[in-house]
Amino acid sequence: MTVDNLRCEYQVDPLGIDVERPRLSWWLKSPERGAKQTAYQILVASSLDLLRKGQGDLWDTGDVRKDESIQIAYGGKPIEPNQSVFWKVRVWDEKGTPGTWSKPAKWTRGIERVWKAEWIRRVERQYFAPVDPYDDDPAQMFRKEFAVDKPVAKATLYMAGLGYFEPRLNGKKVGDHELDPGWTDFSQRVSYSTFDVTKQLKSGPNVVGAMLGNGFYNPLPLKMWGHLNIREHMPVGSPRMIAQLEIEYRDGTREMVKTDPTWQIGDGPILRNSVYLGEVYDSRREVKGWDKPGFDASGWEQATHVEKEFRPEVTALRTPPIRITKTLKAVRITEPKPGVYIVDFGQNFAGVTRVRVKGPSGTKVRLRSGELLYEDGTLNGMTAVTGQIKGGGKDYVYSGKGEPKTAFQIDEYICRG
Repeated sequence: MTVDNLRCEYQVDPLGIDVERPRLSWWLKSPERGAKQTAYQILVASSLDLLRKGQGDLWDTGDVRKDESIQIAYGGKPIEPNQSVFWKVRVWDEKGTPGTWSKPAKWTRGIERVWKAEWIRRVERQYFAPVDPYDDDPAQMFRKEFAVDKPVAKATLYMAGLGYFEPRLNGKKVGDHELDPGWTDFSQRVSYSTFDVTKQLKSGPNVVGAMLGNGFYNPLPLKMWGHLNIREHMPVGSPRMIAQLEIEYRDGTREMVKTDPTWQIGDGPILRNSVYLGEVYDSRREVKGWDKPGFDASGWEQATHVEKEFRPEVTALRTPPIRITKTLKAVRITEPKPGVYIVDFGQNFAGVTRVRVKGPSGTKVRLRSGELLYEDGTLNGMTAVTGQIKGGGKDYVYSGKGEPKTAFQIDEYICRG
């Protein structure tokens, strides 16, 4: 009998577990019909080398005569914050025959409340434009330059944002998460994400940063079902973030890069972004190299720390992150009206659209999503409405001024040329 699919807190090799005694589980495999587990042994070690030698310096359960294979709580030595541990398991079958050891698995303890970083945000300007709250309000880009002058053994980035954030390091996105953080009651709890960035650091100057949108923390004052202003029924505020990069060097020393008022903030090419109204992206406003060393950020603003009253509990992400798992290609493209194209992907899905365009600078390309078509072959965007209908009829294209009549996804891309 063999063991497969080792999981810790229901996840495969999770980073950042905020649980002192995480629960372990595994699957059983056997070519025999009616086979069952009668005992198990778990080894947990502080290094992969020790585990391969069969030395569970953190925990060795010995021969446990039980058939349990789920929710077995860790019972070994305390795991320190940011410590990675490695484990494996073997089981005995109904005949009392021990199977082979599983492949190694691991988990990493999070930092829980050991945050030395500060929540930071842009110095408050006039919150929501004085003329129209639907005016341009560019998504912010945060950056911090630092140096690495010794060989790195391990580097871990912890980050949380309100609203959605995309971590960046030396010109590249960090990890494969989408739409972090998950939606919680932000007045009580915010989820942070953990990333192993050891391979992304380099000797010499480095830059860590993030793009920060509005998410569910800074929604527009839409009236849901015609009368409920969502800003009056949710914890809201201006976008903000917290991050802590912990670096362990091979000589045993440690260094920390954390959010504080020394970080710099600039405007990005995303002019508007809303969880209900989509986004407007102006490629003419792209800032080349903003997340790389050597960028001239002298004109950028300095961040400010967030008021002390803002103190939600920052806990590890407890669910598998949203990821891009598949790429769909169009199965059919029609043109019901001149310049209007219907792209059919053959199924409903939650995802993003990738499109390649070219044209004169300033040309606008508008993307809208829906699930059905009208009789004339045009898009029925009302199928994507989220409680924002005022009257019936065809969908209303938001012009960018005044309160929209419907709230469905409208993404606009402006060509750089």
